[in-house]
Amino acid sequence: VDDLAENHLGIDLRIEPLMHLDEKAGAEVFGYVLPLSRQITICERAEAYMPLYRATVLHELAHVLLHSCKSFRSAAYAPRSCRRPTYEREADAFMHTAILPEAVLKLAIILAASIKGIEFPPLLLSQYNRMRKGQWIWQTIVLPEIVTGLCVSTELTAIKLRSLGFFDQSTLEFHKSHSLP
Repeated sequence: VDDLAENHLGIDLRIEPLMHLDEKAGAEVFGYVLPLSRQITICERAEAYMPLYRATVLHELAHVLLHSCKSFRSAAYAPRSCRRPTYEREADAFMHTAILPEAVLKLAIILAASIKGIEFPPLLLSQYNRMRKGQWIWQTIVLPEIVTGLCVSTELTAIKLRSLGFFDQSTLEFHKSHSLP
């Protein structure tokens, strides 16, 4: 993502502390963008976890590509902020699509199931994934393979699986609350 932003799109990418924006956003802020200046600042605490770093760079990159107009105001919104304007949701959607395309996710699920000897079709059924056994298989076997293999977060993967209908909202919340080592 660094190469894409800096070398291909000419973005000025910086790593700096952004903790001073947390209070304004009401949650931790991991990135900040000045679209017209083509400048992205990533908080140093996001740099410590590569899936978060990659997602943050792509989210902020989306603002440069999608929102580089005079009406865009830089504001502090965090992923867990209680209010998320349309342009934040658009940047999230861009990031989700760029970092974890549907076809790549499905291939990763098939590969993880194959490697671990798990029957594939039930993994795609929402009702199976609500059951304790299905959640355990995802939590201990499938998600760790996907997260490690694709360098994406458990949360992003679970959100994507929810958007594709494989997880319901309660299953999404279950997996978002579980962090992998």
